[in-house]
Amino acid sequence: MKHKTDRINDKILFDRVCEYYWRSPSLIFWRVCELTLLRNVNMNEPILDLGCGDGFIASMLKVKRISAGVDINDAALLVAKGRDYYESFTKGDACQLPFPDESFNTVLSNCAMEHMQNIELVLKEISRVLRPHGKLIMTVPSEIYENFFFLNFLKLKKLNTKAVERHNIRQAHLNVFSPNKTVQHILSHIYKIFASGYHFKK
Repeated sequence: MKHKTDRINDKILFDRVCEYYWRSPSLIFWRVCELTLLRNVNMNEPILDLGCGDGFIASMLKVKRISAGVDINDAALLVAKGRDYYESFTKGDACQLPFPDESFNTVLSNCAMEHMQNIELVLKEISRVLRPHGKLIMTVPSEIYENFFFLNFLKLKKLNTKAVERHNIRQAHLNVFSPNKTVQHILSHIYKIFASGYHFKK
């Protein structure tokens, strides 16, 4: 039996994202890109959604249920609880996940780890709660993120750099990742990397 989100085609997906994020056109673009990628990734249950936010992303995935959602934002968790995709929710710190060892086959973290402090400790906690041969599936802004700011296309490099700095402060971006450097350096101590890369290249 197909899950109801299996029937969401590209147009329906785009329409739903536009409707949900209508106040932020740039966010519509990124969310559609993320969902297009994530909907084609196999996720074995049980699944932990780390940094689940309000649960909208999970509600668009091709999975029957998310076993657990974790976030530190009370308001976002309250919205997520109204969705019929999670079995449980926890307000918690990613550095101290409230789950036994080897609890999940998949840990999903969509655009969340850039906001987290002590990232190496977070990754060790993820490794602890993952079962043998489990998967960490994560999306994060990369070091080439600034290339897609409008001022960069106008060749105004200095102004663009300042705009990126203000944006990172406003969005509470603590980590900027590179699949060829930072992420692989950290993950090489914890995981076997099956795939990594840019959704958009330079």
